[in-house]
Amino acid sequence: MEVSSRHHTKLIGRRGAVINKVRTDHDVQIIFPERSSDRPDVITIVGLEEKTKNARDEILGKVRELVRIDTLLLSCESQVISGYNKLLDCHKRMHCRARLYLVPAVVDQGA
Repeated sequence: MEVSSRHHTKLIGRRGAVINKVRTDHDVQIIFPERSSDRPDVITIVGLEEKTKNARDEILGKVRELVRIDTLLLSCESQVISGYNKLLDCHKRMHCRARLYLVPAVVDQGA
């Protein structure tokens, strides 16, 4: 299956926790490509057909959630947001279950 390599780190999770749970739950092997691979977006799932399909579906669901979070962040960033409450309102309006991290913005004083 093809999944953008930009999502691989999140799919693997801290110390492999996320992907190991998928492997265990579906009794499959999941192989990520090396960074230097000719096809860095191809994830290989090995196992019985039904189990590999279920694992694929779970991974695709996780990818959809990652894409949704990226979209939410872009949507919130594209708005002129003044103040913490407006950012929280945007976050809630998008029905986001993701954690919200506030990072100080870098402002170019020369502009």
